[in-house]
Amino acid sequence: MAPGVVVGIDFMRLIHLADYGGTYPGSFIPMVRALLDGGRRRGWHVQAVFSEVARDRAWLSELREEGFDCRVATRGRRGLDGTLEQLLVTGEPTILHTHFTAFDIVAARAARRHEEVLAYWHLHSALRTGAWWRARNAVKLRLLSRGVAEILCVAPNILEQARKRMAPHDRLALVTNAIDLERFPLVTTERRRGSREQLGLPVDARVVLHFGWDWDRKGGDIFLGAIAALLRDRDNEDLIAVTVADRQPAELAAEAMGISKNVRIMQPSNDVGSLYAAADIFAAPSRGEGHPFAVAEALASGLPVIASPIPGHEMIAAGTHACRIAPLDPNSFSDALRDVMAVPEAEADLTRLAAREWVVAEMDINAWSERMFSRYEEALRRREDTAQS
Repeated sequence: MAPGVVVGIDFMRLIHLADYGGTYPGSFIPMVRALLDGGRRRGWHVQAVFSEVARDRAWLSELREEGFDCRVATRGRRGLDGTLEQLLVTGEPTILHTHFTAFDIVAARAARRHEEVLAYWHLHSALRTGAWWRARNAVKLRLLSRGVAEILCVAPNILEQARKRMAPHDRLALVTNAIDLERFPLVTTERRRGSREQLGLPVDARVVLHFGWDWDRKGGDIFLGAIAALLRDRDNEDLIAVTVADRQPAELAAEAMGISKNVRIMQPSNDVGSLYAAADIFAAPSRGEGHPFAVAEALASGLPVIASPIPGHEMIAAGTHACRIAPLDPNSFSDALRDVMAVPEAEADLTRLAAREWVVAEMDINAWSERMFSRYEEALRRREDTAQS
């Protein structure tokens, strides 16, 4: 059977609904774009609906310029429901795929009201802790998910949380994230030099990169503590720590540790590839993640990674030696960084090439998109079989 062809269905609509308003597209918007493009190539009618916070984002304009029908829902549950009902008024067979929870309930309700609608929930973040949140999640995942074809979880810990909070086991699925590998080519010596010159970094320094826009959750204190430990060795005086973070917490921490001259604090940028290109190592001492985009992006770019022992990191580390897990304390992270810096160049080159190959095999966005369409099409076939039986 040809891709996109489902017995008994001549036309299909795919609508992605996301409560995403990041200043930059990150790797999430490329995933949405890949799915919209995959649907369009199949001859499906594709649309995206975002919450109000996305209204003025540059990436939203770019999606529209690429010919995608992208809308912004009006505020509040009634506004979300009304926007969706307007899209469903034609009665066409439709897949609703939600991200980041705001659209979950209205999509499930639409699937129960309209027999031609299938709904998917996509869980990107760990569920909140505490008795109140556990009870709330149990009601949503067990009772309010009626009509949802599948609940997709980006990491094993999220799937396990959903299972414990009474999500139907037969509708839970692990679907890890993907990245657009064209945005993260393997870094060359020439590109590293150019990126450092562009960012004002010493060309001959050893650079460790960290993303700390949520300073506590991203382990900013662990990162700078590890750098401070390394700088106690005279052999590491050329070390430069680059953290992409709000200036105040990073600056205060660097000053308190007496390492300000070796720390560069940068603001978030859409050109994240240049940051990877300028670095020698990526540090990810996060206290919590879903399935970490940044670790995969760094590995694709050819950077070794030191990461904290959380499920998303451990899942990647199981696939490639270039991602090392270190206990979440400054001394352990500094020891791991020291070990990576001591690896002979020839061995490091082989490891980074193998890591790139692993990311290509496991996290390529185009292969991921095709697998997602296989899920859609299988669900449509099951529904058709049920209707005909």
